[in-house]
Amino acid sequence: NTMKVLFLVLILFTCVPEFCHAFSIQQGIDFVLSLAQNKPVQQAFDLILSLTQNKLSLLENSKFVQQLFDKFKSEYQRTYLNKQEQQQRLEQFKETLKSLILAKVQDLTFQLKLNEFSDWTIDELQTLRGYVPHNDSDRDAPIDKPQPILVDHRRRSSLSRRRLSLSRRASSLPASFDWTGRVLTSNSAVTVTRPIKNQGQCGSCYAFATVAVLETVFTLQYPASYDLSEQQIVDCSKAYGNYGCGGGFFEKSFDYLKANAWNLDSSSSYPYTANDYSSCKAKNSGVRFAKLAYGIITFGDEAAMKSYLYNYGPLWISFDASNPYFNSYASSVYSVSNCGTLESQTNHAMVIVGYGTDSSTGLDYWKVKNSWGKSWG
Repeated sequence: NTMKVLFLVLILFTCVPEFCHAFSIQQGIDFVLSLAQNKPVQQAFDLILSLTQNKLSLLENSKFVQQLFDKFKSEYQRTYLNKQEQQQRLEQFKETLKSLILAKVQDLTFQLKLNEFSDWTIDELQTLRGYVPHNDSDRDAPIDKPQPILVDHRRRSSLSRRRLSLSRRASSLPASFDWTGRVLTSNSAVTVTRPIKNQGQCGSCYAFATVAVLETVFTLQYPASYDLSEQQIVDCSKAYGNYGCGGGFFEKSFDYLKANAWNLDSSSSYPYTANDYSSCKAKNSGVRFAKLAYGIITFGDEAAMKSYLYNYGPLWISFDASNPYFNSYASSVYSVSNCGTLESQTNHAMVIVGYGTDSSTGLDYWKVKNSWGKSWG
């Protein structure tokens, strides 16, 4: 029966290597993969890992790697130009498997998984990180604290571009808070934040983070949600100092919006193309904000970050996403020892949407919204 077969598979995967035959091990792998035929590739990988004593030895089994790669290709609808590219992608996929296996034996505070980037090359992964740090020395301070916030003058008092602090209000804040899934009190059908988007192979994270904040500003002002155009920022802010798919800044994106009289098209009228080949084609037929302003929270003032997050909405941040583990992040509190703390070390823009304390680790965390699609995180 099924229980006996599963017990047999367990024996095959955990037996002493010198008494195991390769054919028997492969037979067990084949069986497990057949059980997980309609499951995501990550579930199949997890199941096989849980039944395998010497996990790294799996990488020496070319048939297993190929089988898992084929399942990955099917799930993520991969097609390659030729056999040479397919072999290169297979090798990259194998490297990802290795990093995930090695992570299993480390005392990490977070989990990893296979995702749509598991066959990407290092150069391709680099395109995801499109924040360009400032060169001026006065900005080269630890940046996990000072973050741009954005407000609409129609709903909040005027703010100039200055460093801000609201520490005195921290005592009235909840222990945890999350904008994700929150709805308007005036219209419960409207969520404050928009769904996760995907920037593709274009270093436009700065545009996605900017638009994510603007979408929330709009929703909090009006009882409606709106998908705004990241491509307009990519194409049109190049004249103001951004680099299209080569990266950019919050400030330069803001400068463009100001020069464009605070107009931003919808994503349907100015759709995202994940490239920067086109000139600016803004129609100014979407939304028009009242005069906007932003501020930079005082360095080191996490209480102010929480206060502005709670009172105004999500915060635009730049972050050091260089650690390879970040590419495969799945869940829990991401904490690594080599995370850069200077702005010159940051390379990716995201949006903080919440904060709290993780019950399993006791670690305080910031919840961020990324622009790498739904398979990440």
